[in-house]
Amino acid sequence: MFNFTNGLVKFIFSSYIYMMVEHVTDKDKALQAITDRLSSLEKTVSNQGTEICHLNRVIDQKDKTIHDLKKRLTKYEEPPKDSNNSSIPPTQDTMTKQIIRHTNSLRKKSERKTDGQPGHDGHFLKKYDNPDFIIEHYPDNVCECCRKSLADVEAEIVGTSQIIDNRYTANKTCNNGTLTIW
Repeated sequence: MFNFTNGLVKFIFSSYIYMMVEHVTDKDKALQAITDRLSSLEKTVSNQGTEICHLNRVIDQKDKTIHDLKKRLTKYEEPPKDSNNSSIPPTQDTMTKQIIRHTNSLRKKSERKTDGQPGHDGHFLKKYDNPDFIIEHYPDNVCECCRKSLADVEAEIVGTSQIIDNRYTANKTCNNGTLTIW
């Protein structure tokens, strides 16, 4: 910028001198006019330099904003391929996608409570009247509290369960009876 200003000053100075040789008779007035014009041009050039620096900063900021927006736009124009939008198998999805896919249900939430509904009779496996064999589970022969013998005390059935074993060609049924002493 220094060389440009010096060259501009020489040009302006030489053109004013050429014009003044013909028209100007007072040298002091001519030099003052040239100096005023030169300082005015220097102020203009300085203001223009400041404005150019400011505009370059604005352009850089806008370039950065454009770059960021283009980066965000590519995410929507070309989403990453997964099992929903390509022929990639679901096993090659990222773990977060797999977790979301397995935990999100498409069913809408019902107003009914879970478990059995009012007015609906439950269904149970029917017990056989004549099982193939019966196993009775007796308590220990000694009381847990006082350690007295329970051999002479009569036991009472507390609960029963039935096991159906279908590993054989004919089903085998077993009654399990739990007994307790009162």
